[in-house]
Amino acid sequence: LRSLEPILSPLRELKALVMATVAFEANIQAGPLRFAGNAVHFLEEEKFRRRFAQRYPELIDKVIAAITAWENGEKRKFMHHGLELREGLVSIRGQEITLVGVQGDLSCMSHVPELLHLAKL
Repeated sequence: LRSLEPILSPLRELKALVMATVAFEANIQAGPLRFAGNAVHFLEEEKFRRRFAQRYPELIDKVIAAITAWENGEKRKFMHHGLELREGLVSIRGQEITLVGVQGDLSCMSHVPELLHLAKL
């Protein structure tokens, strides 16, 4: 289990980031008063999205590198809930988070929580 820590640590961080992002975007879209009142929340949204845009690709790359090193050392595939996680992450690496109507909308990330085997939010 100790050999898995270089994978599990960034994987936990990636899961936490994705869960926070999906919840953040769902909350923003559900807010009926989003366009009323003070515009400070728009600045907070943009700061969150910028942090996400920087950290998300870093974590994807970190998890892929850790899995690759582990697979090379163990001479077997790393499986996560029955899936070859490295292949799934490689397939989404570099994909731009596409926008759904509103600049920065991350709600189209539904395939990422599924890949990471996160409960429906």
